[in-house]
Amino acid sequence: FVTHEEGDTFAYKIHCESDKITVKSLKDDGDESEVEETEKTEAAQAEAKDSTSDKAAEETKKDDSSKKTEEDKKAEEEKKKAEAEKKKAEEDKKKAEEEEKRKAEEEKRKAEEEERQRAEEEERRKAEEAQQAQPAPEPEQSVPYEYQAALKQAQRYSDSMHMSRIGIYEQLTSEYGGQFPADAAQYAIDNLEADYYANALAKAQSYSDSMHMSRMGIYEQLTSEHGEQFTPEEAAYAVDNVNADFYANALEKARSYADMMSMSYEALYDQLVSEYGEQFTEDEAAYAIQNL
Repeated sequence: FVTHEEGDTFAYKIHCESDKITVKSLKDDGDESEVEETEKTEAAQAEAKDSTSDKAAEETKKDDSSKKTEEDKKAEEEKKKAEAEKKKAEEDKKKAEEEEKRKAEEEKRKAEEEERQRAEEEERRKAEEAQQAQPAPEPEQSVPYEYQAALKQAQRYSDSMHMSRIGIYEQLTSEYGGQFPADAAQYAIDNLEADYYANALAKAQSYSDSMHMSRMGIYEQLTSEHGEQFTPEEAAYAVDNVNADFYANALEKARSYADMMSMSYEALYDQLVSEYGEQFTEDEAAYAIQNL
């Protein structure tokens, strides 16, 4: 029973169940009016508790995740640091090995140079000793003037005119040439510094460039007794190595004959291929006629 401030007294019946509390007011006339008021349920309490627990668990999970991320980041940084240190150690090792190798090679070169200098010094010493041990040489007999003059003239013939060995000799002894005696000319030929293969090639190049001769024509001019008088080997070397376009040479020859002699195609062709003429090949002659 509860007495209110107004003086009224009321009777209440309280009924408790597992999940709620029910309060009933008992009036004087005996009628029961049920007023149900639920202040709090265990379900709501459980839900709130679960929500709190879930939130706490989420926070714990976040904390654990954050902690794991920091640990992973730290582990990654340590790994990178270790790799960098390893790389630096390898580079330092490589540099040290290269430096050691360079020093070894330098020492080897230095030792070889010292050995070479010692060998050269030893050779000089031996040469000096041998020279001192030899008797003084007898004064050389001087070369006669005409021998020296013939040699100088022969050298000019070889260097500037690219003459053959026989050609130089004949030029030295000719009454229209050097007019040297045979012994002086022979001395010059024997002591001349000349490359007759190179001379033959230079002559062949001149015949091709200025006279537009054929391969066979150049060869015969080089070997002829009335021509350059090179050996067959020297002449063959020359025509094999001359820088010549014999098709172009044939065309130039054909133009020359046409301009000077006004020859027919057939006559030009015969002149180009004839053994008594220019001695071009048939293909070279045909090219010249077609392009005249």
